[in-house]
Amino acid sequence: MTGMKEEAHPHTLGIVLAGAYSIEKQLALIKSHQLIDTAFDSIDAGMLITDKNLNIIRVNKTALRILSISLDKVINTKVKSIIKNSDAIVEAQLLSKPVYDIECTFEVGGKQVPCNANSVPIVTDTGTDGAVITFREEKYMHNFVNRIVGYRANYVFDNIITNDTGMKRVIESARKASMADCNVLIMGESGTGKELFAQAIHNNSRRSKGPLVAVNCASIPRELVESELFGYERGAFTGANREGHPGKFELADGGTIFLDEIGDLPIEVQPKLLRVLDDRKISRVGGTYDKKLDMRVIAATNKNLMDEVDRKNFRDDLYYRLNVININIPPLREGFGDIKFLAELFI
Repeated sequence: MTGMKEEAHPHTLGIVLAGAYSIEKQLALIKSHQLIDTAFDSIDAGMLITDKNLNIIRVNKTALRILSISLDKVINTKVKSIIKNSDAIVEAQLLSKPVYDIECTFEVGGKQVPCNANSVPIVTDTGTDGAVITFREEKYMHNFVNRIVGYRANYVFDNIITNDTGMKRVIESARKASMADCNVLIMGESGTGKELFAQAIHNNSRRSKGPLVAVNCASIPRELVESELFGYERGAFTGANREGHPGKFELADGGTIFLDEIGDLPIEVQPKLLRVLDDRKISRVGGTYDKKLDMRVIAATNKNLMDEVDRKNFRDDLYYRLNVININIPPLREGFGDIKFLAELFI
């Protein structure tokens, strides 16, 4: 401030100091907003912030990437319009209580993105003013779970040791099969190494970085086969997990599912498996919509499936759908030269 010294007033210095403090606080506020914006966009989960009416007012860059959408298409949009099953989020808003691990599907531009979400209400003195919703793609969560629980393939073709000409031909056929992305049926007696071949095929395929989920169809109780393979929604049946549960096919998304002892699959479940093989979509038990999956199916059996088809224990259309590439592993007694070779190797 400038002026004649004779006209200076004692309050002038106070005005100057108040102005300086105001500018200082404004600069600090701008810096704080920049830090918040940087943190908001650096989170590797999608984040939406809503107002008290569940209209979206803020979105981070990760959310835009996951949903493949531009900012102007999502701002001021109601959460219900892009999340198909948002009941738990709405309930959390009404009760002012956070909810976690919600399985929901975002639907934007005709594309469905299955996700796991958390919703935390923004509670103030005047009530609930909105919510912070964070989410990750379901396939990210499944891959994380697969790494933790050990859904991975440890064996490659070099681990299959043989000197037998017939077995070498089988290995070469399996190598060629691994390069295609079609279904494979592995046949052989118990103990011939069907799962070892399945792991080697997976590891030699373009899906090697994805999970290999192995399922023994003979060991699952008959009444639980469908929910184990295809999953279930919350409240689908008495005793079901409150939040629902993904099935083995969902966990194999992006990788391979290995259906061991496929000949023991109950006849009533086979039509649903056939449908999955046809269109690569699954519908959970109690679910109202389909989920698109990207996985390869390898099946194995120690039974003669054609005999099972004749006995009406196995559907012929399912057999032909699985038997796109057939690999028949001979027992050790037929590769007589390997017995001495393997014995010396183990010694």
